[in-house]
Amino acid sequence: MKVYMLLCRWYTKDENAVPDAYILQPISTHYPDYIQKNDKEAFKKARGNWWTENTIMHQTMRSVAQTLSNNGDLSHRIQRSGIVENNT
Repeated sequence: MKVYMLLCRWYTKDENAVPDAYILQPISTHYPDYIQKNDKEAFKKARGNWWTENTIMHQTMRSVAQTLSNNGDLSHRIQRSGIVENNT
């Protein structure tokens, strides 16, 4: 599965937030067996699938953040987003 599709699958846009925010969905949304620990094999499979997808998303976001940081773009975008106030 492509990274873009993974991100679209796991993050939904909350347009009621100010500013808009993308919210990570609960694991059980896509892997209901993740919380059903009475079936150990189904739980292990769900956990493995989640960790694989989570690792891909995490590595991608880290890589993008590092690239933006190296280009000097990240701090400007974070300040514009309102996540961090500019105290200079």
